[in-house]
Amino acid sequence: MPEIVVAALLNRIRLHLRPRHSRRGTFLEALAGRDRHFSHHRRRRRDRHGRGAMNRQSFTRLLVALLAGAIFGFGPSLSGMIDPARITGFLDIASGRWDPSLLFVLGGAVLVAVPGIMLQRRMAKPVLDARFHLPEKTAIDARLLAGSAIFGIGWGLAGFCPGPAVSALSTGLAPVALFVCAMVAGMILHDRVLPRLLP
Repeated sequence: MPEIVVAALLNRIRLHLRPRHSRRGTFLEALAGRDRHFSHHRRRRRDRHGRGAMNRQSFTRLLVALLAGAIFGFGPSLSGMIDPARITGFLDIASGRWDPSLLFVLGGAVLVAVPGIMLQRRMAKPVLDARFHLPEKTAIDARLLAGSAIFGIGWGLAGFCPGPAVSALSTGLAPVALFVCAMVAGMILHDRVLPRLLP
């Protein structure tokens, strides 16, 4: 009986310390979780803020990915790695016309990558993700050696490797587009067909 009287009085006073949306039910009902309007409003605000934070993080990750991709695309273009003639000149060591200039490109890439890897090993997790997505397979097996050999043959024949080939699409040349289409077809073949044939 006293609880009913107190609840009725509080409902009449309509507690001014509470926002207007929480005045629909009694104070005791709100505390007991029986005020659906009060609970729904709090849940809606929590969900909205959670989705907003998640959307902001996803947008930031997208911007960082676009920035990293732009830097990567600019690097091979500036260094000449999208030029098949320079690639074949670098790989053709025995011809007497060897072009060693790409050694500086590879060396510069290593100098940039090593500090990044050292920093990554000191971090518990990335800034914009829950964990680092690192390769799980570290063993040198027959499939790795075979894939490396196929990659080297394709690189020497076409003068492209995957990253610079995508950057070279900006030139609008038909051979580049044909190479990228063939590369994508090979990736699909490996991911969709090869697992069914090999254990």
